[in-house]
Amino acid sequence: ILSFLTVYLLNRPGKPSRETSEINRKQMETNEDSVIVQRAKKFIKTGKNKQALKELAKYHESNNKADLSYLPLYAGLLITEGESVLRAKRLLEQVLSSSSRPKIKSQAHLWLGYLLLSEDEADMGESHFLEALQLNPKDPAATFNLGRAYLRQEKYQQALEYFQLAELDLPNFWLIHIYSGWAKSSLKLNEEANKAFKLAVS
Repeated sequence: ILSFLTVYLLNRPGKPSRETSEINRKQMETNEDSVIVQRAKKFIKTGKNKQALKELAKYHESNNKADLSYLPLYAGLLITEGESVLRAKRLLEQVLSSSSRPKIKSQAHLWLGYLLLSEDEADMGESHFLEALQLNPKDPAATFNLGRAYLRQEKYQQALEYFQLAELDLPNFWLIHIYSGWAKSSLKLNEEANKAFKLAVS
């Protein structure tokens, strides 16, 4: 797992950065993964993202296009490794227009929402995160990122509600506490905000 403390200290509230993609990756961990996805995730867990990207790119070139289950992870790596946002978008839109399983489509919505949020565009990804939750209601990554979208829209109460829901699934993930603290601070709940910030660094 990536170390995000330095990244957190350098980022302003609500601004998406690479550390938030860790939650997106966590939601993709499942026993239903194809062999190529399992292999790529092993590389990711050991910090070898470029190797995972290389494996997925190689598979993509030789794939008969019947299997699309690897595309959200491949697109996610194209995004987080700074390779090609445009190509990632095309791959994710391909998943959404296919007859892929709801969980795979949910992951595609999650990454498309993440892109809108990171590029400060449209509704900050809100509609994609809502779609992801429609398809996979127990997805903490979509819940967390929807909170981030609301935080960017200055809908602080809604943001806080979604951070609290994400915290139920990932109670020890410090980044959720940081964002929750920002929402509480914006709502002038200073004592609760301080508790959230302390929890994040404990």
